[in-house]
Amino acid sequence: MVEASLQLAGALGPVTDAAQRLAGDLNANSDARFVADQCMKLVFPERADDDRFREAMLCSSFEKIDAMWRIIGGHDELEMTTPLGAFAFAETAAEIGITLPEFEQVYRVGAGLVWLCWYRHALERAAMHDVPVADLIGAPTLLIHAYIDRVFAPVYERYDAARTEHMGNSDHRQQSILRQVLAGTKAMGEAETEQALGVSLDGEHIAFVIRGDRRVDPTELAVRIKRSCGISDTLVYRHDSAPVVWLSSPGRFKPTQLRRVREALERAGAQIAMGEPSAGLAGLGATGRDAMEASRLQQKLGTEATPLLSFADVRLESLFLSEPERARRFVQDELGPLDSADARMRRLRDTALVWLTAGSHVSAATQLGVHEHTVRNRVAQIEELLGRPLAGRRTELLVALRLKRILDDDAPRVAATGSPRA
Repeated sequence: MVEASLQLAGALGPVTDAAQRLAGDLNANSDARFVADQCMKLVFPERADDDRFREAMLCSSFEKIDAMWRIIGGHDELEMTTPLGAFAFAETAAEIGITLPEFEQVYRVGAGLVWLCWYRHALERAAMHDVPVADLIGAPTLLIHAYIDRVFAPVYERYDAARTEHMGNSDHRQQSILRQVLAGTKAMGEAETEQALGVSLDGEHIAFVIRGDRRVDPTELAVRIKRSCGISDTLVYRHDSAPVVWLSSPGRFKPTQLRRVREALERAGAQIAMGEPSAGLAGLGATGRDAMEASRLQQKLGTEATPLLSFADVRLESLFLSEPERARRFVQDELGPLDSADARMRRLRDTALVWLTAGSHVSAATQLGVHEHTVRNRVAQIEELLGRPLAGRRTELLVALRLKRILDDDAPRVAATGSPRA
């Protein structure tokens, strides 16, 4: 394939002087960052917080793009390049459980993005210097593909060797399977998955995600909960920034078990987000994804979120936020003047949320830590701004207030003890 690309590049003629000058003027750093960021977004969105993987991809992208620009510029030869950064990326990908289809996909996507970078640069140069676009596109395009073709074979061999070595380790295999479970992809049947994970998939599972400044060992926490709460099996997916832990039961969890689990998690001293109990292999993935979504919203809520947050507490927000623009419009329509960033409107929104949740001036005053008369005054101000009784569109207003907390990028509001934080 490399030879065919080179022959076709030759048939299109040599790289023009204009194309060589363009290649010499380009900044491989900025192009590499664009390619790496887009690959993370398009192929590995769930690894957005994995700094190690992102850095490996960035280094590999820079090495390849710098080599391609130098080859097009006439400073290097295609046959003399050795992709050391790509080898390191392949080993990292194999180590953390990136599947073969994903590995192949990131190379296909990356190839398209590299060409897009060159095409944009060519259009800009053609417009600024009155150079025919054809002089900048032909041979360089084929050289880009020839380089990628040449690099992929040895890089794939390095990935395959590393993957074989790591997959020989049962723990690594388990991590790879759990990653696929979270992604909703199935690389093997249920029986094989059950054997590899060592849990009964017919039972019920509940997952939680650990975050926070305090370092909590997920395996140790899982073992403690297993012993104290009568849990039969545990699994840990060691995502760098937010480990996912599953607790499994052969049958349904008992209410007393779930209560003890919550108590143990509250004592852990970390930010923890829980999924909902769910059964089977599909349930293993569903509760894990619920926990990850709850954790994402917990981070957005900041100080307004409780240290232990259940997906059930933010299920409504998650549903609405699947279409952020429609959610923002809904909030604007329902809140009207209350949808403002100033401190007074923020305070009134907090009061409205507490009042609607608590159901009375007395309870709201207790939760907000203010006098009952203050709550009455604030409610009157809110009703004047809305032009209707506070309970007039109770459900819609409550939903809008809850969504506002997450859609807002304002500084975190003060949340009184017992107030309806998520």
